[in-house]
Amino acid sequence: QIPSQAQQQDASYQYLTDPSLDLTKGTVPQGTYQFDLPRPWFRMSQLLPLLHQSLGQMKASQHIDYNRVVRKLSQGQSIRRWPRSRKLLWPKSLLIMVDPRKSLEPYWSDFAFLITQLKQLLGNEAVTSIRFDEQSFDESSLYATPWPGRPEDRWYRWQIPETKVPILLLTDFGVIESHPTARFRWQQLISKL
Repeated sequence: QIPSQAQQQDASYQYLTDPSLDLTKGTVPQGTYQFDLPRPWFRMSQLLPLLHQSLGQMKASQHIDYNRVVRKLSQGQSIRRWPRSRKLLWPKSLLIMVDPRKSLEPYWSDFAFLITQLKQLLGNEAVTSIRFDEQSFDESSLYATPWPGRPEDRWYRWQIPETKVPILLLTDFGVIESHPTARFRWQQLISKL
C-alpha cells in the first residue's frame, strides 16, 4: 500500500520536529559509526546567569534600600516612604518558542536540554515550550503545539501572551541556511508581539 502524499509529508514533518525520533545511541544499526555528541557551548552553570539577566523581572523586595536613603538625605530631601531595594527574580511564567527546521536539527538536543532545565528550575506549569505550524504563518491566526512533542499532542490556536510574560526564542531566524521565508516569518511574528 502506497501512503498518500499528505501521510508522507506528515511522517517527514514528525521526523523534523520530534527529537525523540532522532537516531540516538542504542538505536543505530550495528556496524554504523556514530560520532559523539558535540559538547555544549555553555555549561548550565554559565548559561543560567545569562538567562536570569535576560529573562528575569525586577521586583521590589522587603529590604530597605539604604543607599537611596543616604543619597536622598545627603541632598536634603525628605523621605515620605522608605525606598525598597529591587531584586531580579525569575519570572512566574515563561514562553519558549522553538524553531524546529531541518537546518537546526543539530541543536534539537540542546533545545530539549535547556527546556528541561528551565522546567526543573521554574516548574513544569511555569514553562511553556511550543513550535508553530509552518503553514499557519501565512494565515491570520497561528497554530502551535508543545515542543518536544508527544503523539497525543494536538494543534491549538495560539494567543499572544500577556506583555509581562518573557519569551525565549530558540531559533536562528533563518540565518544558517539563508532562508528568507523563515526570516520574514519570524519578523512578522516578532512585530505582533
